[in-house]
Amino acid sequence: NDEHGTHEAFYDQVVVATGAWSKHLLSELNYTLPIEAERGYSYDLHQNSAPLLSRPVASVERKFIMTPMAHGLRFSGTVEFAGINKPANMARANALYQNAQYLLDDLPTTTNGEPQRWLGFRPSLPDSLPVIGKAPKHKHIYLALGHQHLGLTLGAITGKLIGQLMTDKKTDIDVRPYCISRFN
Repeated sequence: NDEHGTHEAFYDQVVVATGAWSKHLLSELNYTLPIEAERGYSYDLHQNSAPLLSRPVASVERKFIMTPMAHGLRFSGTVEFAGINKPANMARANALYQNAQYLLDDLPTTTNGEPQRWLGFRPSLPDSLPVIGKAPKHKHIYLALGHQHLGLTLGAITGKLIGQLMTDKKTDIDVRPYCISRFN
């Protein structure tokens, strides 16, 4: 360890799965990655009573989703292109609550504790495809990033594909269309 909190270790293989932060990391390895962070916000309304909804509800006109959770309701949505370094704009999270007020008549104005507001980064590429595969300039580095809004959805298959590549097995699908070389 040094004063910057880095740790020196040696590994046979490395997987870069650093989402919106991948651009800077891969530029250090001489790769071009035109990734942008789509910033998405959520607002959690904590309630002691039963949630007002029994299933997720999406509002196309207001472009957000209301999801019942164990603690109450979560409102999520919006897209903001502002990178990873700008401070969060929690007015966008608050707007989600205002959207919910418009759609739900019985939405409480007071809650059990403070609402939780959150900002997340969705790593997005211009062609909407992730980067999955072996790094062309580095034989022991594998890339698994840029899944946009589908990171959790595609994480399992991406992990399986990376595992197949790392163990020199035939992949379940052709990963060539997902290679970072399409940007370099």
